[in-house]
Formats: sequence, C-alpha cells, structure tokens
Amino acid sequence: LARSRATRRSSVGGRVAARAERKRLEIEREQQRLAEEAEAARLAERKRIAAEKYAEADVDGDESVSKDELGTLISTMLTALGVALDQAVVDDFVATQFEEADADDDGCISFDEFCAFYEVLVDRLEGGQREEVLSSLREQDAAVSAEKARIAAEEQLEADTRDFEVLMKLLVLLTESSVAPVAATQLLFERDAGGIRPVEAPEEDSVRTTRGIVVDVGRFGQRIITPWGSYIVSYSLVFDGYNPGATLAPAEDETLGSMNTESFYFVLCRVASPLLRFRKLPDRARFAVTSVFGEAVAVGEVLGEAGVPVDAESRLALADRFAAARAAAALPELPEEPLLINALLGRTVVVDQKKLRQLRGRYDKVKAKRKPTEDTLYTALLLADNDVEEAYRLRQEHNKGIDRLVAARKGYSTRDRCEDVLAFCRWDEAAALFVLDNEAVFEATVEAILKRRGLESGLGFPTRGEVRWEVAVARNDQKAAIRALTRQWRIEVRMMLDILKHDAVDDLAQRNAELQWPGRAHIEALMEQHGYDKDHVLRLLTETATILADGEALGSPSRARVEGLVKDFHFDTHKVKAYLLSIEYIYKHRRQVGSPSRAEIEHYLAKHAYDQRAA
Repeated sequence: LARSRATRRSSVGGRVAARAERKRLEIEREQQRLAEEAEAARLAERKRIAAEKYAEADVDGDESVSKDELGTLISTMLTALGVALDQAVVDDFVATQFEEADADDDGCISFDEFCAFYEVLVDRLEGGQREEVLSSLREQDAAVSAEKARIAAEEQLEADTRDFEVLMKLLVLLTESSVAPVAATQLLFERDAGGIRPVEAPEEDSVRTTRGIVVDVGRFGQRIITPWGSYIVSYSLVFDGYNPGATLAPAEDETLGSMNTESFYFVLCRVASPLLRFRKLPDRARFAVTSVFGEAVAVGEVLGEAGVPVDAESRLALADRFAAARAAAALPELPEEPLLINALLGRTVVVDQKKLRQLRGRYDKVKAKRKPTEDTLYTALLLADNDVEEAYRLRQEHNKGIDRLVAARKGYSTRDRCEDVLAFCRWDEAAALFVLDNEAVFEATVEAILKRRGLESGLGFPTRGEVRWEVAVARNDQKAAIRALTRQWRIEVRMMLDILKHDAVDDLAQRNAELQWPGRAHIEALMEQHGYDKDHVLRLLTETATILADGEALGSPSRARVEGLVKDFHFDTHKVKAYLLSIEYIYKHRRQVGSPSRAEIEHYLAKHAYDQRAA
C-alpha cells in the first residue's frame, strides 16, 4: 500500500511538472513571437520612416540623395535635438556619414543604401550612441569656435592697425604747415618730428565706426570718428543757408575759392587727389576717408549717437583694441614736397615764396619800361607750377598777348584793361577780344548769372571770375554758360542740399535733452514722413511733449498714439487731452455701461462726435 501510494504520488508529481514545463515553454514561445512581431513592427516602422525621410531628403526628386540633401536632413535632426553646432563641424560630420552611406561609391545614396544607413544614423543621434556622438561633435565645435575666435581677433587687430595708420596719416596731413591753413581744422594733438601718434583712446565712445575713419563737420559738433570712438575737432563748414554767423578761414576761402567750392572737404570729394580723398556719407555732414597716400581705405558704418555712451564692458574692449592697434601701427612717412598742399589738391594753389623772389630777381636784372606787379608774378608761378623758368616764359608770352590785344583794340582799351580781361579769360586772346568788343552786353550777362547763384538754381556759388570765364567761352550765350557752371557745381550742390535737408533733423535732435523728445532716428522718420517740413515736425513734437507731460492722468498713452491724435485733431492740444480724459473716465466706470474695452470706448466716442455723455 505504501509503495502503491508512493508510486501514485510520483506519477502525479511528474505529470504536474510536465504540465508546468509545457506551460513555461509555451509562454517563452509566445514571448519570443511577440518580441519578433514587435521587432518586425519596429523595423517596418523604421523602414516606413526611412522611406518618408528618403522622400523628404530627395528634394530634387532624382531618386537619390546627394551630399547636400543629406546635410539638410542631418541639420534638421540636430536642430530638433536642440544641438547647435558650427557649420564647419556639421559639414565634416555630413561628409563622414555620406561616405559611409554611399556603399557603391557612385556619389549618391540610393533608396536601399539610405534605408540601411538611416537606422544607423538614428541610433547615433537618438539611440544608444547619442551621448558619445554628440560629445565628440561638441568637442569639435569647441575647437572650431576657438580657432575662429583666434582668426577673428587677428583680423580685427589687422583692421584696427590699418585704421590707426590711416588716422595718423590723416592727422599728419591736416597739420602739415602748408595744408593746415587751408584745411582749417583745429586738432587737439601735439605733432613732433615723426608726426602725430595718438596716445589715449578717444574719450567720446558713443559715436564710432565699424571700419575706417570719418570726419564729421556738422555745425552741432565736429569730430574725427574712429573704430574706437571720436576725437573732438573744430571746423566751420559754411555755405549759403548753413551755419549762419560762421565764416570760412581766410586761407581756405582764398585758396579754394579758385576751385569751384566752399570747403576743403568738398574739394577732396571731387578732385582725384593722390594723397587724400573723401566721400560724403548720406544724411549728414560726414566725410569718410576713401584713400590716403594712394592706398584705398575700407569704409564701414557709423554707429551710435552723440550723448548715448556704451556700456562699461564695451568701453574696455574698445580701449584694449585701441592699445593693441597703437602698439602694432607704424608711423607714416610724409611725401617730400616743399608745399604739400599743391600735391594734396592736385594743382598749384600756393606759390613758393623762394621761387617768387627768384622770379622777381630775373626782372630786376632786366631793364624794362613796365615791370610786372607782385600779383602778376604770383599768377605766372601758379600757372607754371612754381617753375621759375616756365613762369618767366609764360610772362613773356603774356606780354606779347597783351600787346596784340591792345593793337587789335586800336586804342579803345588801355593796356591794364587788356591785361585784366586776359587774366580772367585765362589768356585766351580770342575770348578776351570778344569781351572787350561786347563789354556792356557781356557784363550784363555776368550780372544776370550772378543773381541766379544758389542751391535752388543748381548753379552753386561760382566767383565773378569763374562766371566771366564761362560767359566768355560761351561767347555771351547765357544758357550755355549756365549749363557749364551747373556741371562744374553738380557734385558740391548735391552735397550741400543733402546736408541742408538733414540739418533740420540735427537741429531738432539737439533739443532732445531739454524737451524730452525721442531720439534722432524717430525725428528723422517724422521728417521723412512729413516731407522734411521742419516747422510742422517741430510743432508736432512740441504739442506731443506737452500732452505726454500729463501722461499718467491721461492713461499713459504711447508717444506714437499721442502723435497720431495730435495730427487727427489738427494740433488742438485741448481736444486731445479732453478725448484721452473721456476714455479714462468711461473706462474707470466701465462696469456701469457693460464693461466695454478701450477700443469700444474709442469707437463710441468717435461715433458720437467725441461727446462723453452721449458715448
């Protein structure tokens, strides 16, 4: 019985164990099946996504993915992951991935190659290899960024050094003994035998350039603008309608008056000077150096506004850049010219006094009935470019020309009169004879043209001698003479009109501090919007400032809102204030009238002719 019971227990236990084993195997097989199905689904989903990405990457639809198309795809994936890398690092990574994906090396990725590669790519950027791959890319990015920063610093130092050398060349030219009286620009620098080398960085750092040197000669503040700030200078830019009360320096007026201009800086914008050239910048009386000592100079933008200083960190950075540029820059060498102003302007405008004495000595040795005056010898040297022998020869020819003209006039004109006419006719005997034969009509034409001088006519401001010459050349044809003068003055007139147009903006901007007006940019936008009508904009700004002074009681409206209302209410300040007070009153009691918005309140006020009670 005991054996029988033991046998039965053993048999039952075996069956139970067998059933449990079978159950375990079934569960494992089911789990394996489910895992295989999940993997198959995952692979199918990856293949579907790969197919979608392939279609997305194949922008040009040529049934293949190029390197550029793969780069776009990888950049999109990195952006989605929030990874920002330098483009050079991304390009290098794309090149590596493309080489791996292009199994047959045919220069493009087919559909099968893309599907096989995409799984690897996803695993690298989003799967188990993500941290390792991204860490490597970030290390490369840091190295590339450091190298770019080093290169940028070197390029910045090189650019600053060139600009510092340009600044020294400009200063040494403006302070040269023959140039300084004509340039008439007072500089706060000390010049030694080697020239001028600024020691301190500019104190005024609110206005600076991105590149190059700019001279600002506007009437509200003159400065030399550099990449590190501005140096204050003194200069009077004067022409009709601009800077009233100021006068040109005598040397500038006398020397440049013969060059169809009113300013040293205007001249150097027009003439092709071998030593220094300027280009007027738009909107203001600012002149950028474009060439110095025959070398082209880069011209950047002018940043900032006067009176708006930069932050402390930027100020230190500018000072460091200045110190580095000063240490690296070399002192310029001036051209060896006895009268540098002549080389600067490209023509002889100042006579060498030593040569003038030599020419006078030549005539002192010769016994002549009529000895030339000092002015006559001076003119001869100007025409001969300070060459004594050439001046002597020219004077002899001029004497013969005077004799011929006196003979042609047959006693109707004195020798002095013939010489005066020949002088302003630039020794053209035919023109001088025409003038003397038609003197009354000629002078009437000259006077008529002189009365038309100015910016509105486009004639500019030619001297009487210049007008006489053009009338003589045109043989008293007034229209032809005017056309010639207009062509000569075209550049200067354009510059003067531009300066005058924006001078009103500068004038209004100067009142900003005392009247709490907006910045220059806003004023300039208003001027442009209102056709540069200074009086209109001045009234608009004044009325707006009056209303904004009570801004808190009026609901703190914005400047743009108040300016619009001032124009809508035709500059009636009381109506504008009453309108804003009505809005505030109704809004304060809005619950009594259905809680309208401000826009609805304004609508009903406008609908009922701004009657608060009716609204």
